[in-house]
Amino acid sequence: MDEVIGIFKDCILRESERTNSDWDDIHVIINSREGFDPYYSILNLKTQSKKDVTFNYILGVKIDLLLRELFAVPFIKSALKNLCEENNLSFENIKIRVYTPLKKDGGVEFKKNVYPILFNNENPIRQLKWNEVIIL
Repeated sequence: MDEVIGIFKDCILRESERTNSDWDDIHVIINSREGFDPYYSILNLKTQSKKDVTFNYILGVKIDLLLRELFAVPFIKSALKNLCEENNLSFENIKIRVYTPLKKDGGVEFKKNVYPILFNNENPIRQLKWNEVIIL
């Protein structure tokens, strides 16, 4: 689970540096297509921009020689399906946003953990536990 959290943290850090945004402005979004096939987006709250990205973009690699997407997608699909059923959501409306709050203390920023939040379109429902997102 720590590796998954680290991947999201690193993605948020890279994107915040690339766009000169604070960590808490960057949200990585797991969306769902028909059949609960996941696709991914990055939302920048500072610039109000959203872009679709690949799994490899989230990983920070051009080619994933470890084939992590191949192994991860069935678990993500299962999680999306379970969350839709448990929360009475359609596959078009479910979104899992992963973000990190930013704490400023005396001008120093402290990077916190990343948290997955379940959304119905743009409406937050609840914070998820990581084992609800990545079912192992």
